[in-house]
Amino acid sequence: MPALDIASFGPEDLDPQSKHYRYITTLPKSGWANTNMAGQLKKALSILVAFDTDVSGAALGEHLCRAATL
Repeated sequence: MPALDIASFGPEDLDPQSKHYRYITTLPKSGWANTNMAGQLKKALSILVAFDTDVSGAALGEHLCRAATL
């Protein structure tokens, strides 16, 4: 099944109990505050969408590509 994983700049709401879960929340970038990016992409593409921070996404990518070192 196709899926999309978004690693976005933030701050993001990652609390599953929040009504703004998976939203980009308050920030100074014009037009991005309170954006439901994950929800909009899920609706437009009809696929599963995961959402996390840009830092977590970079760490996961390094791990999956075995680029991370300890």
